[in-house]
Amino acid sequence: MLAPFLRALGHRTLETYAAAGILTALPDTAFPVSDALFRRTAEGLTYHPHGPVYFTITRSGELEFGLGSGIPLTDAIIGYVQLAREQDLEDTAPEEGATEWFPPPRLVLDTDTARLYIAAVSRTHQPASRPSFIPVEQYIEEQAQLFVEAFRAAPVK
Repeated sequence: MLAPFLRALGHRTLETYAAAGILTALPDTAFPVSDALFRRTAEGLTYHPHGPVYFTITRSGELEFGLGSGIPLTDAIIGYVQLAREQDLEDTAPEEGATEWFPPPRLVLDTDTARLYIAAVSRTHQPASRPSFIPVEQYIEEQAQLFVEAFRAAPVK
């Protein structure tokens, strides 16, 4: 059920990057699905992601987990998904003892609707703030758009 959804989402994300010219401008084999800062250097255009990079997209349209992991999201997702009902999302708990600046993503699969959500990370990193759960599709589309907008805003030679 999730694999076809994730594959279709990956292909749409790749199409977004291709339409923006990213695939022709950058030689990379995979790109972050996140906000980024682009710079021109003697070697060409470089970028540095901003914030957490939970997903990358390969040139073949495969969504991967994390930055440079090489692990397809369809294979890695099981270890990161909690089951819950949409009305109970606020009560799902994060992993105990998470110490990373950006801990692994919290993914929640709604058992009633089969929608997949991701817990939004607070940019202020305030532990008392309540999580916001966003549909994964919306999160990936918004993060891909941020990458595209940053690419388009890159300084020209």
